[in-house]
Amino acid sequence: FVACDRCPTINVRREALYASDEFRQRESAEQPLFDELERLIGVRPDLQRFYPVYDSLTALRAHGVYDLAHEHPELWSRVVALGHWSECQRFRSDVIGNLGGGPMVQALQYQLNLARKGDKHAKRLVIYGGHDSTLLSVGAALRLDVSHPELFARIPPVATALCVELWAR
Repeated sequence: FVACDRCPTINVRREALYASDEFRQRESAEQPLFDELERLIGVRPDLQRFYPVYDSLTALRAHGVYDLAHEHPELWSRVVALGHWSECQRFRSDVIGNLGGGPMVQALQYQLNLARKGDKHAKRLVIYGGHDSTLLSVGAALRLDVSHPELFARIPPVATALCVELWAR
């Protein structure tokens, strides 16, 4: 669960994404994968809610319960690719805009402006923490998915950092 999943505006935009030709074509193309997963794990995934399936399979693998990667490596690579694609779609800038990561970007901008002005309340170091969804949301607010689409091809790995420095002359 991500807090922005409760935002009516984002939900309307996501519904439009799910109704788009691009999304429907991808969902149709992935039906053989969904068939195979249903046969193996007893659950039929769909593209709108594919990330939790990918995430659950990753957790089962990490805990040594079930390792799809070991038993079906080619299938696992397709699951990983689709898991990343589907989650990155949910956090595109045209879907989430600045509604998810915007407040964090505003806080960062505020701190940078204080430092730029030489304000005595400016912090020398500011650290924010978050998750992969936080980084995707901030990236969407900054429209990095448009300017640097390669950054939005995959979910950010664990311990990914976004560093911003203010340089002055």
